[in-house]
Amino acid sequence: MGFKMYMPVALLLLSTQSITVSACKDLVTDPVFEVTPFGDSGAAIHKIREHIADLRTSCHNTSISPTIILKNGIHYLTSSIELRDPVYDSAVTWKGEPGAVISGGVPVTGWLEHPSDSSIVIAPLPSAFANKTIGPRQLYIGTYTARVTAHNPNETVAGSWINNGTGGILTDEGFELDSSAPLSWPNPEGVELRLDEHYPQSRCMVRSVEKTTNGGTRVIMAQPCWSFGMLVKGMGYPSAILNIGGLTQLSAGEFFYDGHGHVLYKPRNKEESGEIITGKILVTAPVAERLFSLQGGVEDVQVQGITFQHTAWNGVYSDDGYLERYSGVQYVRCDSQAGEETGKCFAGGDACNAGCCGATPAGGCALRTSEAAMVITGNGNNILVENCTFQFLGGWGLLMSQVSYSTISRNLFRNTSGGGLYLGNVNETTSNMTLKPTGIVVENNVVENTGLEYQGTSGIMLFSAINSTIRNNRVAHIPYTAITFVWPVPQEDSYNRNLT
Repeated sequence: MGFKMYMPVALLLLSTQSITVSACKDLVTDPVFEVTPFGDSGAAIHKIREHIADLRTSCHNTSISPTIILKNGIHYLTSSIELRDPVYDSAVTWKGEPGAVISGGVPVTGWLEHPSDSSIVIAPLPSAFANKTIGPRQLYIGTYTARVTAHNPNETVAGSWINNGTGGILTDEGFELDSSAPLSWPNPEGVELRLDEHYPQSRCMVRSVEKTTNGGTRVIMAQPCWSFGMLVKGMGYPSAILNIGGLTQLSAGEFFYDGHGHVLYKPRNKEESGEIITGKILVTAPVAERLFSLQGGVEDVQVQGITFQHTAWNGVYSDDGYLERYSGVQYVRCDSQAGEETGKCFAGGDACNAGCCGATPAGGCALRTSEAAMVITGNGNNILVENCTFQFLGGWGLLMSQVSYSTISRNLFRNTSGGGLYLGNVNETTSNMTLKPTGIVVENNVVENTGLEYQGTSGIMLFSAINSTIRNNRVAHIPYTAITFVWPVPQEDSYNRNLT
């Protein structure tokens, strides 16, 4: 980890607690800092932000416009870069040299052939996953996104959950099955049930399995995901069962976390297997859910030429699960922690407008979306995101809301579990007009191969905006639709106007 600043004043800044008058006299208006990709780059970046604040406050000069350059290489972060202070963080340009990457993942090393099956490789997960029964949702094998194991519920290993109810009984807690197969699942708490509709998907986690008196299995599901999902999504017999695991259940390109600190992967061919074991291919498990965040009125920021990759989004693992309305928008109970964090409950007649009429007995519903690698919100102004790449992500690429007169241009969004670009906020539909994205330009971006996991998501999602333009963007290979506009909650014309 390290950084340097051009101009002699840098040496003084690094070695003293305060800035002298002579240093202020020598201060240039556009200092440049460099961050090298060693260790935790976040610590170096935090130190730079402190120096910028010192320059501006001690020298009584708020007009300086620093540039922070990320050198070529992978900059690993243990937590998000959070830009929230106008003194520290406004009027700063962030630039990446060619090859500069910000990663929210950790390398997975120590791969060996599995002692019981040479077609499978196994490795210990890093300490970030210590003592966790649930592992990563994604595993990145170089530039390939490995798939978690998924099975048809009618397969014997799944317990033969027949959709017509034969062999199983649906309960308020989950299921009671005639089959004892789930009792042999290596890591029941890591198992996920997915219900597919035409486009939306709903997902709830298994919390436990237990043997019944008749020799079958009782499957206990996460709550309130299960019971609330029965109200708003008709949760029932699943379309797919994920992460059952076991050596014989892995297909080429799939992985499984055993719940005891090890991840198993079945390479697509012998060459890939050898390159993983020798370390020629870098395997990465995502940890951080967000990499870069601008909030709190930070203004005049440019982010240019940086690749953002390897994020997680673990909301599916929560008790709320993933109950999709459309395009990655999810239902949660109003009285859940996730629901309260949204600040908006659709109750009564509004519940039907939000598509959750069935939630009336539960007091309505709240709506949320997945995390994004970059989040720009909180009354910011004049933000530019240009020539960046957002790839290999567990959620969305970029979320922008409550921001004015900003531009998203010439970026690449690809290989994301969620969508590419999310503009506005589903909970801003009837809020203060000053919170609407205003004067936003989204142009000349490429969005492709998104929605790899959450296949109801759009390439570009627009909830609410004023005096804004979306033009000349290429959107391709999307499982749902290229652009979703003002959906899923109906909005009055006043909330979206002068859009091109």
